[in-house]
Amino acid sequence: MVCERERERQDYTLSNELQERFLSGIAKSMYSDNAYQYEPDLLELYWEMDGKDMLLSAGYAQAELEGLRTKLMCHAMFDSALSGDPLAARRGIQFVHPSFRDFFVAREAIKRLSDGGAGEGSVIGKRLLSDDLSEILAAEAAAEPQCLVLLLSESKYGVRNVLSVLNAGVRTSILGATEAEKLLADAIGSKSITDADLSGLRLEGLQFVEWSFDGCNFNDCFFTRCQFERCDFTKASWHSCTMAETSLDGSDFGDAWNVNGLGIIDGDEMDRLWDNKEIRLSLHDAGGSVRTDDLPLLEPPRVGEGSVGGELVLHVFRKFFPSGSEKEPRHRKVSTFSTSLPGHRKGEIPGVIDWLTRKGVLEEGPLLRGGQATIGISAAYRDDVKRLMREDRETPSIQQLLSEAAAL
Repeated sequence: MVCERERERQDYTLSNELQERFLSGIAKSMYSDNAYQYEPDLLELYWEMDGKDMLLSAGYAQAELEGLRTKLMCHAMFDSALSGDPLAARRGIQFVHPSFRDFFVAREAIKRLSDGGAGEGSVIGKRLLSDDLSEILAAEAAAEPQCLVLLLSESKYGVRNVLSVLNAGVRTSILGATEAEKLLADAIGSKSITDADLSGLRLEGLQFVEWSFDGCNFNDCFFTRCQFERCDFTKASWHSCTMAETSLDGSDFGDAWNVNGLGIIDGDEMDRLWDNKEIRLSLHDAGGSVRTDDLPLLEPPRVGEGSVGGELVLHVFRKFFPSGSEKEPRHRKVSTFSTSLPGHRKGEIPGVIDWLTRKGVLEEGPLLRGGQATIGISAAYRDDVKRLMREDRETPSIQQLLSEAAAL
């Protein structure tokens, strides 16, 4: 419809197909150069290399080219529609909206695929996909799963781009989580992803059941409402990942030494964990499988058994001196001390904090914005606590404190 209106507005005979070829050519050229705008020199190069030949091969005479060039470059799809020939005025050119570039790139790639091969359409797999392009391709993947194979053919970004497409499909309700997982498994040919760099992905609502991720890099990923069921992460890197409403049912992390800086969002609270014990507690709380023989806080309370007061005290200390980081915060929000605890222990931590405060180990810190309370280790105990957590050395005062904590 736009092309028909352009033919009437600009009074020329260029067919819809020819207009679309020109728009697609500009879009694909921009995408290949990772640009949303073409400066005059690049625009002139495109015209000399491709634009002229397109019109000449369509039967137009050399004398007609300059006038047709002006009209094509002032197409309604470009920002130059009302401002004159951008090449003659030495101005750049861009689509009215950035998503139009990706629309034409995706449509060209899909057309190439439907014609029986990747061809020039494989240009989309040579770089990381934009959000707009991922959404466009998600609709195509639902109807033509073979387009995912096209993306996988580019080994550097293949799996990452496929996940971006499926994620866009689930996020926009084009695909269901189960459907997206099946499309992924069918495209790969298995439920195993090996040595893929997936760092920084933002995945929302995806599910993975019985997948293996040997050697995969999930560093800095953000998982929201994702489901990982009986997956193998023992050889995957999870540094500085963040989880929100994400389940890990039966997924294996082993000792979890490949996980560090794990961000946990619980309601309005966000805590980043560096200590391996805390990380394993949180992974276990989300349903993950981890080594638990040194995590007594996971055990349910039993009448007649010893108190875990000492372990809860150590849990508090780990917030200030985490074993997996050199960070040593002076103050922590009171609400963060229960974030990594299993559900049946969350209610016990306020009493432990109150007891440590009365003993002079903890003291009130400054109020944060919004009136959120903080606490810190008092000057009288900070060095002793640091020796305990960093050097595993118990001073007499710490020995006395832990002895008394056992009675809590």
